[in-house]
Amino acid sequence: MVGGPYYPVRLGRKDSLVSDSSRVGASLPTPAMTMDQIIDKFTSKSFTIREMVALTGAHTIGFTHCKEFSNRIFNFSKTSEVDPTLHPKLVAGLRKVCQNYTTDPSMAAFNDVRSPGNLTMLISKMCLKGWGY
Repeated sequence: MVGGPYYPVRLGRKDSLVSDSSRVGASLPTPAMTMDQIIDKFTSKSFTIREMVALTGAHTIGFTHCKEFSNRIFNFSKTSEVDPTLHPKLVAGLRKVCQNYTTDPSMAAFNDVRSPGNLTMLISKMCLKGWGY
């Protein structure tokens, strides 16, 4: 569908007999976590770092709600309006897309702005140049 590998996956939960949204927060990494914290989160669930990279890489397809990264493009710090690690053109685009995110919580931006509908290695190269958030 998006150019990546295909393998069959059986449907259904394998980690629990119930689906409870209140348990999600404790199980998933957040944008505010350090890489060490993210690695700890995955290894505590018996994932290897290689598996963690594959799983998180698959999430470059899709979008992220503006509220999840707004702190990096609006009022970042006392000395900088935006996160200086982000490419200025990316910031300009994200600020335009997310300008009304506080009144419309459904506002979102594509994770991979160059090839949003395809599984590519481009996202990793883009992140190294400040094009990831």
